[in-house]
Amino acid sequence: MAHFTSDYAQLYDWLYSDKAYDAEVDLIHRTISELKPGSKTVLDYGCGTGNHIKDFLARGYHVHGVDVNNEMLNVARSKYANNPAVRFLHVSERQTIPPNSVDVCVCLFDVLSYMNKNEEIADFLDYARMVLVNDGLLFFDFWYGPAVLYLRPEQRWKEFQKGEQRALRLTSPEHDVHNCVVRITYKVTVFEGMKVINMFEEVHSMRYFFLPEINQYLSQAGFRLRKFGSWRGLAGPTVNDWSALAVAQSMLM
Repeated sequence: MAHFTSDYAQLYDWLYSDKAYDAEVDLIHRTISELKPGSKTVLDYGCGTGNHIKDFLARGYHVHGVDVNNEMLNVARSKYANNPAVRFLHVSERQTIPPNSVDVCVCLFDVLSYMNKNEEIADFLDYARMVLVNDGLLFFDFWYGPAVLYLRPEQRWKEFQKGEQRALRLTSPEHDVHNCVVRITYKVTVFEGMKVINMFEEVHSMRYFFLPEINQYLSQAGFRLRKFGSWRGLAGPTVNDWSALAVAQSMLM
Protein backbone atom coordinates (compact mmCIF):
# COMPACT_ATOMS: atom_id res chain seq x y z
CA MET A 1 0.00 0.00 0.00
CA ALA A 2 1.12 3.53 -0.70
CA HIS A 3 2.85 5.73 1.85
CA PHE A 4 1.07 9.03 1.26
CA THR A 5 2.73 12.10 2.72
CA SER A 6 1.00 14.15 5.40
CA ASP A 7 0.34 16.92 2.87
CA TYR A 8 -1.35 14.56 0.43
CA ALA A 9 -3.36 12.84 3.15
CA GLN A 10 -4.80 16.15 4.34
CA LEU A 11 -5.85 17.08 0.78
CA TYR A 12 -6.97 13.59 -0.20
CA ASP A 13 -10.72 14.02 0.22
CA TRP A 14 -10.61 17.30 -1.67
CA LEU A 15 -8.57 15.90 -4.56
CA TYR A 16 -10.90 12.92 -4.99
CA SER A 17 -14.22 14.57 -4.17
CA ASP A 18 -15.51 13.74 -7.67
CA LYS A 19 -14.97 9.98 -7.30
CA ALA A 20 -18.20 7.95 -7.37
CA TYR A 21 -17.71 6.08 -4.09
CA ASP A 22 -21.45 5.55 -3.69
CA ALA A 23 -21.84 3.96 -7.13
CA GLU A 24 -18.90 1.64 -6.49
CA VAL A 25 -20.32 0.44 -3.18
CA ASP A 26 -23.71 0.01 -4.84
CA LEU A 27 -22.19 -2.33 -7.46
CA ILE A 28 -20.38 -4.26 -4.72
CA HIS A 29 -23.56 -4.51 -2.62
CA ARG A 30 -25.59 -5.83 -5.56
CA THR A 31 -22.90 -8.41 -6.32
CA ILE A 32 -22.78 -9.49 -2.67
CA SER A 33 -26.56 -9.91 -2.73
CA GLU A 34 -26.18 -12.18 -5.75
CA LEU A 35 -23.18 -14.28 -4.68
CA LYS A 36 -23.32 -14.28 -0.86
CA PRO A 37 -26.60 -12.88 0.45
CA GLY A 38 -26.79 -12.24 4.16
CA SER A 39 -23.21 -10.95 4.42
CA LYS A 40 -22.80 -8.54 7.33
CA THR A 41 -19.09 -7.86 7.83
CA VAL A 42 -16.72 -6.02 5.48
CA LEU A 43 -12.95 -5.61 5.73
CA ASP A 44 -11.78 -2.54 3.79
CA TYR A 45 -8.07 -3.24 3.21
CA GLY A 46 -6.29 -0.03 2.27
CA CYS A 47 -9.25 2.02 3.48
CA GLY A 48 -7.45 5.38 3.27
CA THR A 49 -9.64 8.14 4.69
CA GLY A 50 -12.68 5.84 4.75
CA ASN A 51 -14.72 7.23 1.86
CA HIS A 52 -16.15 3.87 0.78
CA ILE A 53 -17.01 3.02 4.37
CA LYS A 54 -19.78 5.61 4.65
CA ASP A 55 -21.78 3.78 1.98
CA PHE A 56 -21.10 0.33 3.44
CA LEU A 57 -22.40 1.54 6.80
CA ALA A 58 -25.47 3.02 5.13
CA ARG A 59 -26.27 -0.46 3.80
CA GLY A 60 -26.04 -2.03 7.25
CA TYR A 61 -22.57 -3.58 7.17
CA HIS A 62 -20.11 -3.63 10.05
CA VAL A 63 -16.69 -2.56 8.79
CA HIS A 64 -13.03 -3.05 9.68
CA GLY A 65 -10.83 -0.40 8.06
CA VAL A 66 -7.14 -1.29 7.67
CA ASP A 67 -4.41 0.94 6.27
CA VAL A 68 -0.65 1.39 6.44
CA ASN A 69 -0.76 5.18 6.65
CA ASN A 70 -1.45 6.73 10.05
CA GLU A 71 -2.20 10.15 8.56
CA MET A 72 -4.99 8.66 6.44
CA LEU A 73 -6.29 6.64 9.38
CA ASN A 74 -6.44 9.74 11.57
CA VAL A 75 -8.64 11.45 9.00
CA ALA A 76 -10.86 8.36 8.81
CA ARG A 77 -11.18 8.06 12.59
CA SER A 78 -12.24 11.69 12.86
CA LYS A 79 -15.09 11.05 10.41
CA TYR A 80 -16.51 8.07 12.26
CA ALA A 81 -15.73 8.91 15.88
CA ASN A 82 -17.91 6.92 18.31
CA ASN A 83 -19.53 4.86 15.57
CA PRO A 84 -19.63 1.28 16.95
CA ALA A 85 -20.19 -0.23 13.50
CA VAL A 86 -16.66 0.60 12.30
CA ARG A 87 -13.17 0.30 13.70
CA PHE A 88 -9.86 1.30 12.18
CA LEU A 89 -6.58 -0.58 12.46
CA HIS A 90 -3.05 0.07 11.31
CA VAL A 91 -1.84 -2.79 9.13
CA SER A 92 0.48 -3.84 11.97
CA GLU A 93 -2.65 -4.58 14.03
CA ARG A 94 -4.47 -6.60 11.38
CA GLN A 95 -3.99 -9.89 13.23
CA THR A 96 -6.52 -8.72 15.83
CA ILE A 97 -9.26 -9.54 13.32
CA PRO A 98 -10.07 -13.22 14.03
CA PRO A 99 -9.72 -15.87 11.31
CA ASN A 100 -12.89 -16.84 9.44
CA SER A 101 -14.78 -13.81 10.80
CA VAL A 102 -15.26 -11.59 7.74
CA ASP A 103 -17.87 -12.10 5.00
CA VAL A 104 -16.43 -9.69 2.43
CA CYS A 105 -13.00 -8.17 1.89
CA VAL A 106 -12.56 -5.17 -0.41
CA CYS A 107 -9.29 -3.68 -1.63
CA LEU A 108 -10.30 -0.61 -3.63
CA PHE A 109 -9.04 2.44 -5.50
CA ASP A 110 -6.28 0.37 -7.11
CA VAL A 111 -4.60 -0.45 -3.79
CA LEU A 112 -3.43 -3.75 -5.30
CA SER A 113 -1.44 -1.82 -7.90
CA TYR A 114 0.54 -0.18 -5.10
CA MET A 115 1.80 -3.67 -4.24
CA ASN A 116 4.73 -3.73 -6.65
CA LYS A 117 6.31 -6.90 -5.27
CA ASN A 118 4.96 -10.43 -5.73
CA GLU A 119 5.41 -11.18 -2.04
CA GLU A 120 3.24 -8.18 -1.09
CA ILE A 121 0.40 -9.53 -3.21
CA ALA A 122 0.81 -13.05 -1.85
CA ASP A 123 0.84 -11.70 1.72
CA PHE A 124 -2.36 -9.71 1.18
CA LEU A 125 -4.22 -12.58 -0.50
CA ASP A 126 -3.11 -15.09 2.16
CA TYR A 127 -4.30 -12.70 4.86
CA ALA A 128 -7.63 -12.12 3.12
CA ARG A 129 -8.16 -15.86 2.80
CA MET A 130 -7.39 -16.33 6.49
CA VAL A 131 -9.90 -13.75 7.79
CA LEU A 132 -12.67 -14.58 5.29
CA VAL A 133 -15.29 -17.20 6.02
CA ASN A 134 -15.56 -20.12 3.60
CA ASP A 135 -17.12 -18.83 0.38
CA GLY A 136 -16.28 -15.27 1.48
CA LEU A 137 -16.00 -12.67 -1.26
CA LEU A 138 -12.99 -10.59 -2.27
CA PHE A 139 -13.39 -7.46 -4.40
CA PHE A 140 -10.36 -5.63 -5.77
CA ASP A 141 -9.63 -3.22 -8.58
CA PHE A 142 -6.27 -2.68 -10.23
CA TRP A 143 -4.55 -1.19 -13.25
CA TYR A 144 -5.36 -3.43 -16.19
CA GLY A 145 -2.33 -4.18 -18.36
CA PRO A 146 -3.97 -4.26 -21.82
CA ALA A 147 -5.64 -0.89 -21.16
CA VAL A 148 -2.42 0.72 -19.89
CA LEU A 149 -0.55 -0.45 -23.00
CA TYR A 150 -3.38 0.61 -25.30
CA LEU A 151 -4.08 4.06 -23.81
CA ARG A 152 -0.51 4.77 -22.61
CA PRO A 153 0.37 6.95 -19.62
CA GLU A 154 0.55 10.67 -20.32
CA GLN A 155 1.19 13.90 -18.45
CA ARG A 156 -1.95 15.59 -17.11
CA TRP A 157 -3.04 18.72 -15.23
CA LYS A 158 -6.07 18.86 -12.98
CA GLU A 159 -7.48 21.83 -11.07
CA PHE A 160 -9.50 21.65 -7.83
CA GLN A 161 -11.52 24.45 -6.24
CA LYS A 162 -12.78 24.68 -2.64
CA GLY A 163 -14.00 28.05 -1.43
CA GLU A 164 -11.15 30.53 -1.69
CA GLN A 165 -8.57 27.81 -2.17
CA ARG A 166 -7.46 26.28 -5.44
CA ALA A 167 -5.11 23.34 -6.05
CA LEU A 168 -3.26 22.43 -9.22
CA ARG A 169 -1.93 18.89 -9.62
CA LEU A 170 0.53 17.92 -12.34
CA THR A 171 0.72 14.16 -12.97
CA SER A 172 3.90 13.04 -14.74
CA PRO A 173 4.33 9.31 -15.54
CA GLU A 174 7.49 7.30 -16.15
CA HIS A 175 6.63 3.95 -17.74
CA ASP A 176 8.81 0.95 -16.86
CA VAL A 177 7.42 -1.51 -19.42
CA HIS A 178 9.71 -4.38 -18.45
CA ASN A 179 8.51 -4.40 -14.84
CA CYS A 180 4.89 -3.43 -15.65
CA VAL A 181 5.14 -0.35 -13.42
CA VAL A 182 4.22 3.28 -13.99
CA ARG A 183 5.98 5.69 -11.61
CA ILE A 184 3.80 8.76 -11.22
CA THR A 185 5.18 12.02 -9.86
CA TYR A 186 2.48 14.24 -8.38
CA LYS A 187 3.36 17.94 -8.07
CA VAL A 188 0.68 19.78 -6.11
CA THR A 189 0.43 23.55 -5.63
CA VAL A 190 -2.23 25.03 -3.36
CA PHE A 191 -3.30 28.67 -3.69
CA GLU A 192 -5.40 30.94 -1.53
CA GLY A 193 -6.36 33.76 -3.83
CA MET A 194 -3.14 34.44 -5.73
CA LYS A 195 -0.88 33.36 -2.86
CA VAL A 196 0.83 29.95 -2.81
CA ILE A 197 0.19 28.41 0.61
CA ASN A 198 1.60 24.92 -0.01
CA MET A 199 3.63 23.06 -2.59
CA PHE A 200 4.78 19.46 -2.45
CA GLU A 201 5.74 16.47 -4.57
CA GLU A 202 5.51 12.71 -4.15
CA VAL A 203 5.95 9.58 -6.27
CA HIS A 204 3.51 6.66 -6.53
CA SER A 205 4.64 3.43 -8.21
CA MET A 206 1.68 1.68 -9.81
CA ARG A 207 1.94 -1.88 -11.10
CA TYR A 208 -0.41 -3.18 -13.78
CA PHE A 209 -1.56 -6.76 -14.17
CA PHE A 210 -2.90 -9.19 -16.74
CA LEU A 211 -5.69 -11.69 -16.26
CA PRO A 212 -3.57 -14.91 -16.33
CA GLU A 213 -1.35 -13.70 -13.47
CA ILE A 214 -4.36 -12.53 -11.47
CA ASN A 215 -5.86 -16.00 -11.82
CA GLN A 216 -2.58 -17.56 -10.73
CA TYR A 217 -2.28 -15.35 -7.63
CA LEU A 218 -5.88 -16.13 -6.66
CA SER A 219 -5.53 -19.87 -7.18
CA GLN A 220 -2.35 -20.04 -5.09
CA ALA A 221 -4.11 -18.26 -2.22
CA GLY A 222 -7.24 -20.43 -2.30
CA PHE A 223 -9.59 -18.23 -4.33
CA ARG A 224 -11.48 -18.67 -7.59
CA LEU A 225 -12.39 -15.80 -9.86
CA ARG A 226 -16.16 -15.31 -10.06
CA LYS A 227 -16.54 -12.06 -12.02
CA PHE A 228 -14.22 -9.77 -13.94
CA GLY A 229 -14.84 -6.44 -15.60
CA SER A 230 -14.69 -2.79 -14.56
CA TRP A 231 -16.70 -0.31 -12.54
CA ARG A 232 -18.85 0.12 -15.64
CA GLY A 233 -19.99 -3.48 -15.25
CA LEU A 234 -18.80 -7.01 -14.55
CA ALA A 235 -19.49 -8.43 -18.01
CA GLY A 236 -15.81 -8.32 -18.99
CA PRO A 237 -12.79 -5.97 -19.12
CA THR A 238 -12.10 -3.34 -21.76
CA VAL A 239 -8.92 -1.78 -23.13
CA ASN A 240 -10.60 1.62 -22.73
CA ASP A 241 -10.61 1.48 -18.92
CA TRP A 242 -7.43 1.32 -16.85
CA SER A 243 -9.19 0.17 -13.71
CA ALA A 244 -10.30 -3.47 -13.83
CA LEU A 245 -12.56 -4.93 -11.14
CA ALA A 246 -12.32 -8.55 -9.99
CA VAL A 247 -14.59 -10.54 -7.71
CA ALA A 248 -13.16 -13.72 -6.20
CA GLN A 249 -14.56 -16.26 -3.75
CA SER A 250 -12.63 -18.24 -1.18
CA MET A 251 -12.62 -21.99 -1.65
CA LEU A 252 -13.34 -24.48 1.13
CA MET A 253 -10.28 -25.23 3.25
